Amino acid sequence: MAVLALVVPLTVQAAQAGDVTFPVLVGTSVWTYTYAQNGQPAKTITPSDRLVLIEAVGLGYAVTDRLRIGFFLQFTEALTNPPPTSSFTGFSVAPSLGYTFWGPLTVAINTNFVLRRNGLSEFGFGLNGNLYAGFPLGAGVSFIGGLSVQQLLTPLTSTALIPFAGLSFKLAGP
Repeated sequence: MAVLALVVPLTVQAAQAGDVTFPVLVGTSVWTYTYAQNGQPAKTITPSDRLVLIEAVGLGYAVTDRLRIGFFLQFTEALTNPPPTSSFTGFSVAPSLGYTFWGPLTVAINTNFVLRRNGLSEFGFGLNGNLYAGFPLGAGVSFIGGLSVQQLLTPLTSTALIPFAGLSFKLAGP
């Protein structure tokens, strides 16, 4: 399964320009389409075929009250039906650019540099779109929930839908 790049923005509902955040997110692929390759037919994968847990941690920065940048590390583990090599199926690093366009809603794009894919040390490159909302819980903590669409481009192997949720902690601000 080529679901390795959790595509989430790493900043959430910063109160003002200059805020630095530390998001901790988890998600899972609910639908993945793998393209035909290496003599194998195309197929659709759901959690009943393989359940993966995707964890991401990172740093975010509010450039303005609306513009967000971030960088995160993502880890993927196969909870069911892991590949023969390892249940630790993926690792990637990703910069993120987001824009808060209406209330708590943010749209973001990430590029992913995949360093571990399908349990092997293989390189991949992905482009991901995200829609999420951040809701302040108090004391510099926000809840994040959203949906990500991941496209692994190099090699072109899959498209995935990944709902995610987590917490973002404000580390610093003006």
